Amino acid sequence: RPRIDVEGRAGDSVDVAYGEQLLGGRIMPMLMSTRCADRYILRDGRQVHQSFEWRSFRYLQLSFRTAAAPVRVHGVDAVTWRYPAVVRGRFACSDPVTEQVWSACVRTTDLCTDDAFMDTPLREKRNWLGDGSHAVLGALAAWGDTPVIRRYFQLAVQGALGDGMLRMFFPGG
Repeated sequence: RPRIDVEGRAGDSVDVAYGEQLLGGRIMPMLMSTRCADRYILRDGRQVHQSFEWRSFRYLQLSFRTAAAPVRVHGVDAVTWRYPAVVRGRFACSDPVTEQVWSACVRTTDLCTDDAFMDTPLREKRNWLGDGSHAVLGALAAWGDTPVIRRYFQLAVQGALGDGMLRMFFPGG
């Protein structure tokens, strides 16, 4: 979750944009039909704002709007949370590119795991069965972990329709 510690006047606004990549040197406030920015309206004095929902970002951009006087930034940081996985699996071979692919897969599985497997932490933060089917294999290979895998299947069954057909994601309609 992005967190900013700022000091300003009531009514000043700060836009906090976040993104996994830069396009033309900037963060795109809308990407894949997903809003990638939050607006905070300040009150008088010093205050700390932290996003209510966690965000996926590598880059953070602050834009100050409607400020009649300078806004002072005391700090910018992020509050992080990760699924408590421990990498137990190992992979080695004579091809460094293949080893890099293994590392990228382990990292992606980590970043796409909350209390279930997500399509992407940017926009669809819920258990997706198609994406999860790949993450199950990644979690088994990298972590040997079963609680999140068990939850993946439990959510799939809980979200089943009356005729037994599984939804593509659950929870949600």
